[in-house]
Amino acid sequence: MPLLRHHQPSEEVNSDRSLMNSFKFFALLGGSAAALVFGSCGQGEVVQPEPEKVEEDVRGSWISDHLYENRFLNLLIEIPEDWALQRDENKNQQLLDTGTELLAGDDLELKETWEESIESAYIVGVASKRPLGTPGLNPNISFTLENVRAAGGFTSAADYFPALKQTLRDSQIQVEFEDTPSPTTIGEIDFFKLDGTVSLEGIEIKQRYWVCKRHHYILLIVATWFDDSEEQELVDIIHAIRPAK
Repeated sequence: MPLLRHHQPSEEVNSDRSLMNSFKFFALLGGSAAALVFGSCGQGEVVQPEPEKVEEDVRGSWISDHLYENRFLNLLIEIPEDWALQRDENKNQQLLDTGTELLAGDDLELKETWEESIESAYIVGVASKRPLGTPGLNPNISFTLENVRAAGGFTSAADYFPALKQTLRDSQIQVEFEDTPSPTTIGEIDFFKLDGTVSLEGIEIKQRYWVCKRHHYILLIVATWFDDSEEQELVDIIHAIRPAK
């Protein structure tokens, strides 16, 4: 399903654009999946409380064009100057909405549940090797905060992954995950990480998820790449996260 239509292209171009937008979707997957963890936890007979927004003082801010500071989590994230960065809140909300639609597919009940769930998520930004929408495969990293207090059951960052897996099992996009997340420390901050892969239209898409937690807030970072040669550059950006001191 193309996300942007400026004219009526040929059937062949339409197919290429659809594929490109499928890849563009993986820039959204981290944010959407984060928000939809609440929706997955809320299914069943038990009535869950309403999702809670990420508070303003937890969201952090971009203190320069490519430098993000979050005092609540005590971290700085720096994006290379030659990378594209999407940080506009309205556009990021559109990314969440689009990601929800793509994940839910034709399941209207699931879509309705997940539309309510995205209230708990806030996309900090999406960084990509090239601007979002550029034709071709585009390595990217998404950064999403989520308020998980209403979902409950998260005593550590590692607890996030079973809920994330369940969320994506319910979706139309099937991600094959490693069995167990592994702990890692980046910039004096404790994370858990997990790798996943998706086969889409003959292309293997690779992802790595990092999660850290403070109180009832989760930061989910998702790196997406399409060729082994791209992996290290994305990992280096994440490993450059440092304390906000």
